[in-house]
Amino acid sequence: MKLNNLKSQFLKYMVKSYAKDHKRVFTFESFKSLYPELDDDFISDALFTLDEDGLSMCLKLTMSLTKPLYFQMPSVPLKKIHF
Repeated sequence: MKLNNLKSQFLKYMVKSYAKDHKRVFTFESFKSLYPELDDDFISDALFTLDEDGLSMCLKLTMSLTKPLYFQMPSVPLKKIHF
């Protein structure tokens, strides 16, 4: 799986979870459970890329933290996202 594809799958998961249950906070483990066969570092890279793109906010405690503790959907509406 390519990084952009994984990133898109995670974004879809967050948007659908928000639409269904108004869930805004997601743990790393919730993403890992979607793709248990993938390496933690690869999952982290996809999540950090979403953060860099401004599509989510990632809590990073230290610069050496290799995986995010949780992700949060942005408080502003996501516009022009087509799946």
